[in-house]
This record gives sequence, structure tokens and C-alpha cells, in this order.
Amino acid sequence: MVGVSQEQTGAVHAAHRPTPSLRDPARASEQREDQDKRDAEREGRGSGARLRVASRRFLTSPLVLLLAFLVAMTFAVNRERIGITVSGDGLLPAASGSGTLLRSYLQEWHPVGGGTASPAAALSGLFGLLGVPFGGADHAVAVLLLAALPLAGLSAYCATHGAMLSRGQRAVLAALWALLPVGVSAGSYGRVDTLFTYILLPVVLAGVASVLRGAPAGVDSEGVGTGRSRWLSTTAATALALAVLTSASPLVYLLVVLVALVGFVLLRPAPGTGVRRAAALFFVVLLPVGLLLPWPAVLLSQPDVLLHGVGSTAGLSSFAEVHLLTLGQGVPAAAGALVVLVAVLMLIVAPTVRMLPALAMVLLGAGAAVGVAGTRRARLPDGAVVAGNPGPALILLAAGLFLILVVGLQERARRPGPDLTRRRPATVLALAVVAVLGVGAVLGGSQGGVRARPRPSLPVALESELVANGALVLSVASGDQPARLSSPALPQMGDDDLVPTPGAARRVAAWSEAIAGGGENAAAGAVAEAAAAGVGAVVLPAGSRVGGGGAEGLLADAGATSDGRAVLRTNLPARGARVLDPGLAFAARTGGRAPGATGNTAEAVSGTSPVPGAPPALGVRVSSGAEGRLLVLAAEDGAGWDVHVNGTAVAVAPAYGHLVGVALPAGSSEVTVQRSDTVRSILLLVQAGVLLFTLLLAVPPRSRRARELSPRPARPVPRQPRRRGRWSLRRGRDK
Repeated sequence: MVGVSQEQTGAVHAAHRPTPSLRDPARASEQREDQDKRDAEREGRGSGARLRVASRRFLTSPLVLLLAFLVAMTFAVNRERIGITVSGDGLLPAASGSGTLLRSYLQEWHPVGGGTASPAAALSGLFGLLGVPFGGADHAVAVLLLAALPLAGLSAYCATHGAMLSRGQRAVLAALWALLPVGVSAGSYGRVDTLFTYILLPVVLAGVASVLRGAPAGVDSEGVGTGRSRWLSTTAATALALAVLTSASPLVYLLVVLVALVGFVLLRPAPGTGVRRAAALFFVVLLPVGLLLPWPAVLLSQPDVLLHGVGSTAGLSSFAEVHLLTLGQGVPAAAGALVVLVAVLMLIVAPTVRMLPALAMVLLGAGAAVGVAGTRRARLPDGAVVAGNPGPALILLAAGLFLILVVGLQERARRPGPDLTRRRPATVLALAVVAVLGVGAVLGGSQGGVRARPRPSLPVALESELVANGALVLSVASGDQPARLSSPALPQMGDDDLVPTPGAARRVAAWSEAIAGGGENAAAGAVAEAAAAGVGAVVLPAGSRVGGGGAEGLLADAGATSDGRAVLRTNLPARGARVLDPGLAFAARTGGRAPGATGNTAEAVSGTSPVPGAPPALGVRVSSGAEGRLLVLAAEDGAGWDVHVNGTAVAVAPAYGHLVGVALPAGSSEVTVQRSDTVRSILLLVQAGVLLFTLLLAVPPRSRRARELSPRPARPVPRQPRRRGRWSLRRGRDK
């Protein structure tokens, strides 16, 4: 008998061992690790050889290759957006630092739009928090745009963790998702709601599917149970991700909740998971609402926000029915049709009943996209009627297509016989689709107006003067950009998400239209009314001038913004608070014209006395004077104002029909004007409690294996005292 060495025996067994691609993908990782160990033993039994094998295996793993590819694609696609501050199109520049957005989120009243008590969007607070580690909210926005492709790919890769697919298949699917035209275009055109949906929707849907199945207890690679189920931590993490997604796109929240409710009814639960599934659904639906307090009140009073999204200027997106087949617009959309064709091919090659939920998701996304794009509603800043943004709905449609691909790959793996999806032609086809999508993304990367540019600012001297006077800035409308009335600075991220008081948006739009292109009397009247409301500066679009000649005497050149737009200072008194003489006060209370509407500034200057302070809190002592004077604040009248004169509560006396006014007595008086923020403070405390509760639940429990392997402190065995009179071998009988 011929002797066979141990190495030859191992080679014979290795030759007949089936390749990992033909076995269960869930066992492939363990088998590769065993192969690495054997390779290390053949190269040498030292730790250095094992380290080299492990390093080579790590660097060539599908996840690392995927992230490296997407990082390279990020710099190629966003070559004109590489910077620490980005803005353009629908994306307003974010404030420097984190304090501005955080203060805006915590404040009860905002000077935007002439003054509003609308709760700030939760997205503003989120970017404020993200700005803390990144050195500012503007830096956080820039990092989000640059990291969108890798984050979206990583999200899709993690979402397919339990899909019983090989890591290579998961990496290819993740690359297809990261290069979706609608997601790439979201960064180019500054659509924050679409961008958040593009990044977070895969993990949110995966979490919802897990909790609907009851999140059974997992097993390790050896089939040993890992302990109790992680359904509670999975539910909390899903609710937290859904809350972040809802802060930018509340429409997706409704769609995800609809998917969860239908799945809860139709899916067959595992035995003993009924109560668990009901509790998980309860948490997923309600926890995001508590995490976003008090902002959900805005969605109830202004349901149009569902269509327009949050964080971007509404009305700048275009849609056609063909985008349902191309998954986007522009140059990348030409390659997006390949994803639809691949999904249709998978329906033909591997049809199964399990694809019905994916088809239903595709129909839901398509219907939502058509409905949102075909519905026109008034946007918040200026009240202009514009169409909604169909981007998030298109992302949901794409998620249905990718679910078809996942189910099709699973079905092909289950069927006996040769698997066509694992042959070389299928691999070449998948990589070709990824390459075409990548080329389309690179070619379309220069589209859109989002660029890396410094945040525009007013002239330093003028801005200091406006801050000292508590005056406002009117930015005239330009193209698709609405007219905006902001605090003593140019408009910034979060301003368009505040709900103005009734009539304020139309009033600001009318002032902008009259100043830019109205007649002589109309322009002068608009400047006078704006100055009466506290506007101290007007910013014109690039290359434009004041429409009417009558307004030129009311405005003076004050330089230009840092991006080249002309800035005009109002020659009329414009302050946060001022006292009007009886003549001007009577006109203000009876519907008369604002002082200076005829182009004469002398009357407005002589009949107005400046008052130190600005809304929303004002405390001032007014000297004695004529009867009928009026204290006017540069704040829109509305509910919540608390006015006291000499300690006595009085009603607000509206000035010019929309400003907060206080009727003053003839004698000296002490006037206090303030707003109560008790309700908002309580809601913020509730939000903080819900956030802490969710974070504690999201911490996964330790597995059974980890508990068994963890060292336990040895317990000292207490010594039992000997009884007196008992026999002892060492001492004999005790005395």
C-alpha cells in the first residue's frame, strides 16, 4: 500500500470540498475563517503569518471594497461640492457654529417672517447637535452631502444582513442602491428630505420587517442560541432611525406606518410573538412622535409640509411620469432605467409569491410620487402655490425594486440545479449595471446649483447697526427663490421651515414684488410699510434695482453682500420697538398709511421715538407725554402676548393691522411685553425623557455566549463555625 502524507490527504479533501458559493451563504463566513487558519498554518505557525492572512482577507472583503469604491465615487460626483460650507438651489446656508440652530430650536419665538411662535423644525435641532462634533452646523451639512453615497451603501448592506445572501451579492446590491439617480440628484439640488430618505430608508424598512416577524432570538454560527430576543432593542433602534428620517421627510413616516400596519395584519406571526409584535408596532408608530416634540404640532396645522418636505426650499423640483422608469431626472436618470430592467428580469427569471409585498411597495411609491407631484399647495416662506417633492416617494419605489432583487436571489438559491444567477455572465451583468450607474452619477455630478462656497453675509457695519436696533432684513425674491424676512442676517437653514403668522407671508411677498417691479407709488408704499414693520435693510437680487423711482429717496446704498448682491438701507426709522406720536398712532390704529409712503421721510423721523429693546421680551419705562401715543413692536400680532402697563394687564392694540402695539397713557408708565414659554418647556422636557428612554432600550442585551464566557468573580465560601463540644481531628474535643 502506497503511503500518503498528511499534506496530500488534506489536498485531496480540499479538492473535493464544495466551494462556499454552492453552500449556505450563512456558513460561508465561518468556512472562510477556517480556510484562513489553514493558510496561516501552511505559511507558518507564527502570529505574523496569521496577521498577514487576516489583513489580506479584510482588505479584499466585499464590504471594504464597497466602501472604497463609494468613497472614490463621492469625490468624483461631488467634485464641485468639496468644502466646509455648501449652499445653492434648495439648500440655504447653515449658520456657523452650533449655537444658532440650537438656540433657534429651543426658543419659543422667532423673528423670521416678522415674528412667529411656530415650533422650530426638529431637523434644525438635529443639525445643531451634529454640528457639535464637526465644528459647526455648516460643517455638518457639508459632511452629510459628501458622505451620502457611502452612508447609503452601508445602510443597504446592513439592511440585507439577514437575507441569506453572500457578502458579494449584498455588496453589489448596496452599490446599486448608493448610485440611484434620485439619491445622487438629491445632493446636487439640495433636497435634504430626499437625501435623508435615501440614506435611512433601507435600515428603517429592515427594522420594521424584523419587528413584524417578532424578532425571534438569534443563533450564532454554530447554531447555538444567543439568549433572549433582541426585539426591544431592535424596535427602539428602528423608532430612533424613523424619527430622524421623519424630521426631514414626514411623508415617509406616513408611508412606513402604512407598510407596517398592512404587514402586521397580513404577516403570519411566529408562535408566542403576538404580544411582542403588537408592542413593537406601538413603539415604532408612537416613539418617533415623542422624539420630535413639539414640532409635530406644525404637521397638524400645516399638512402642506408633508408634500414639500423639510430643510429645503419648496417648489424647485420637477417631475414627469417617465421618472418612474428612470428613478430620477437629469443625466444619471438615463442609467436608472437599468435598475428597473434588472428588477423586471428578476420577476421573469425567478417569480415567486414572496415578491407580492415588494410589488405592492413599488405601486405605493409610484402612486405617492404621482400624487405628491400633482398636488400644488402654498409653501411657507411666501405663500406661493408650488408642487410637492416626489423624491422620497421615488426612493420608496426603488426600495420595492431592490426587495424584488433580494427575493429573486433567494429564490434562485433555493431551486435545485445550476444557479444561473451565480454564473460569470450574471456577475458581469451586475458589475456592468453598477459601472453604467457610476458613469451616469459622475457625468451628472456637475448638475444642480449646490456648490462649496462661503456663507454670504451683510456688510459688517450694517449688520452691527441692524443688531443694535433690532431691525430685520428683507430679501427680495429672485427666480424660484421666495422673498424672505429674516433676523439681522441673511436667510439661513431652518428659516423656511417656520410657519409665519396668518397673512405675513403674503405681505412679505407683496413688499418684494412692489420693490422689485412695482410703480413709483407702490414701491414707496412697500418700503414704508416694511420699515414700519422693522425692516432696516433690503437685499436685491444680483443685477437688479429698485422698481419705482419714488422709493429711491427712502433707500440708501449700503454696499453689497459677500456674494455680490446690492444692499440698501432704509432711511425711515426701523427699530425693534418705537413710540409713535398721537398723529401717527391714530393712523396706525385706524388703517392709515405708514409714515413715509409719500416719499417724505421728515414726518416719520419727527413723529417717532426709539425705544431700547426688541421683541419678544421688552421692559421699558416711558416718560409722560401727550395722550394717544402708541408703543409699536416689530412683531406680528398673534396669540400668546402678555402686556402689562403699570402692573395692569392690558389688551394688545394692533398697529397697521398686524403689529403688536401698546396704548400708552399720558403720564409716565412702565410697560412690559413678554411671551410665556411654559408649554414649550414642558414639551421639550417630555422629548428629552422619550429620547433617554429610547436610547436605553436601543442598547442590545448581551448574548448567552457572552454571558457564559464573561469572567465571574469568585464568591468566598463562608466558614461554618464549629460547635462547642464536637470532636475535631486536629484539636481533639473542644473544651
